[in-house]
Amino acid sequence: YHKNERWELGRLIDANFDHRTSFLTLTFKENIDDIQKTNYEFNKFIKRLNYKIYKSKEAKLKYIGVWELQKRGAIHYHIVLFSVPKIPYKDLKEIWPYGSVNIKKINVDQRENIGRYISKYFEKNIGDPQLLVKFMNKKRVFKSKNLKQPKIRFELNEEWKTFSDDEVLFQKTYTGYKKVGGGYQEYRIRYTKLKHRSDNK
Repeated sequence: YHKNERWELGRLIDANFDHRTSFLTLTFKENIDDIQKTNYEFNKFIKRLNYKIYKSKEAKLKYIGVWELQKRGAIHYHIVLFSVPKIPYKDLKEIWPYGSVNIKKINVDQRENIGRYISKYFEKNIGDPQLLVKFMNKKRVFKSKNLKQPKIRFELNEEWKTFSDDEVLFQKTYTGYKKVGGGYQEYRIRYTKLKHRSDNK
């Protein structure tokens, strides 16, 4: 589920990325691990940032955010902001007084790799079963409702589809599980990311 979520986020990032996309990290000074409290503060920050930029309470900010645990156990947030102007650091500190703020413009070597590059942050901590149980049913990913949705086409094939080397940006095979009777059966999933058609001459 979490791996599939990462691929979905990657596609969503690719569909919305532009030259004004930034990566923002928010941390707490205190060692806070109360997810209900931190999510509340995060949502307030998003509303304040929206008003700071657009001078309106109407939700115009385009973003994807996720929380992550630091080594010391504290919760912090990674946020991708789409189509936003440059935001002065002092303004961010004013609306996020709880800890550090770090914002940077996203620069990736290949445009097609941006979603996969950024979404790796959203997969952290999911390999720890104790954490998954502790934060079960707690909201982890936040997305604005005004994002462009990627176009997805599904095909059912008996064999793997073949692609030439110059078409493939990224490819990985991993194990999935489907319920069969009273148990689960393994099956192989291959995720392939292709170059944008207009870039593939």
